[in-house]
Amino acid sequence: MYVRDELEGIGIHMQGIEGEQSGTWIVMDYGDIVLHVFLEAARLYYDIDGLWSDAKRAVIE
Repeated sequence: MYVRDELEGIGIHMQGIEGEQSGTWIVMDYGDIVLHVFLEAARLYYDIDGLWSDAKRAVIE
């Protein structure tokens, strides 16, 4: 997976992963950061963006 490979390449190691087998919603745990990767249909259904709409946003480059 691109995200995992890129982060590993700069020394950031994943602590855990769930959902990789189904592939519709993958949760990657990096300790202080938890990354959610969705297919579009799952993203719309669960509306994580709406649940966290008042959270502080961070730009990652």
